Amino acid sequence: MIRTSITLNRLLLLALSMALGSAVAGFGGEPIDWGVFASGSLLLISLHIAMGLVGQFFYMENDLLERLQSLLKLNQARKPGEELILERPRYLSLLLALPFFTLFVFLFLQLMQSRMLTPGALLFLLIIILLAILENTPPARLARSPYRDLAAGFANVLLPAVFALLLQGGEAVGLLMVFAIPLLFLFLALRITQALEKYEEDLRMERSTLLNAIGWERGMLLHNLFVLVAFLLLLLAGMFTRFSWRLLAPCLIALPFGLLQVWQMISIANGAPVRWRLLRFSAHTTLYLGFYLTLFTLLVVW
Repeated sequence: MIRTSITLNRLLLLALSMALGSAVAGFGGEPIDWGVFASGSLLLISLHIAMGLVGQFFYMENDLLERLQSLLKLNQARKPGEELILERPRYLSLLLALPFFTLFVFLFLQLMQSRMLTPGALLFLLIIILLAILENTPPARLARSPYRDLAAGFANVLLPAVFALLLQGGEAVGLLMVFAIPLLFLFLALRITQALEKYEEDLRMERSTLLNAIGWERGMLLHNLFVLVAFLLLLLAGMFTRFSWRLLAPCLIALPFGLLQVWQMISIANGAPVRWRLLRFSAHTTLYLGFYLTLFTLLVVW
């Protein structure tokens, strides 16, 4: 089947991370330019979709092509001197990527012309572009590397938030890290739950994932550690930094859902029946509720 990095979850995460960086900039005293926020978000989303389509060109699975050949009898459509039509679905993904590359270049030039793309923001944008290239093209093949989840966390949570902060002219990087690093850990925990559900399939298909590399038992322990560390960092920030508890406490409302994740993982490790729907619900809720509570606090409550 076709495995591509383009998912609605990742597109939503990019938008939420951009909103987080913009909200922190607004909290630091910079008026939020929502036009710049929209341009920056569309810039990253168009890059993500375009590179995902390029990755589909490189990583399209042979079994799907064989099914197309069997179903549509494409091998009979070859003419003397004509390239095998079976290759056309792969090249179609490159054709579909062109409009998104065009949109990316247009938005990039627009931000450059408006002088909103500061040297710092440009640096982080280049890092995001580099990670997108490494994930979706050979020879790095991060999309099939055990480290892809960590790279995805930086590319979809941490780096876009810093990029948005700098794009808005903000300087409160310390406050941003207080929120972004726990959200990064929650994202990694979510990715482990997703990999756990497909663990046997990934082993059978010999797909390289972090969970396959370290084993499901260590992976489940790592999941629990990620969730607990995320909320522990928020608690420590409230105790040992200058940031007010009024700013950090609302984010702890997501803690019960995080503890539900941990309890489910412990139950699965002890042999309890796996309730995938409940596990997916708690993992997604913990992450997205964390984003919502943070944004609500910065933009509305404070």
